[in-house]
Amino acid sequence: IEVIFVLDVSRSMLAEDVKPSRLAQARAAAERIRRDAQTSIDQELRRAQAELRDEAADLALEIAARKLADNVSEGDRERLLDEFIVRVIVDALTENV
Repeated sequence: IEVIFVLDVSRSMLAEDVKPSRLAQARAAAERIRRDAQTSIDQELRRAQAELRDEAADLALEIAARKLADNVSEGDRERLLDEFIVRVIVDALTENV
């Protein structure tokens, strides 16, 4: 995003009828707008990056699930489940010791 500011820099902007001068006020307003725009851009960038990370993680899980479903047999599943149950029981028993 490109923001262009056009400021009247004629002598009338240097008039001292208001403090700070009109030119100083205009410059300060332009800087606030620039700073707010940069903050918004930074926030949107962080949101988009987080969204992309989440989407990449979801896709990785989906691919891994497909690979497992294609490559793990019913016997493998039963063996893995039995191993998991044994580990849970062993962990539970060793925590109480």
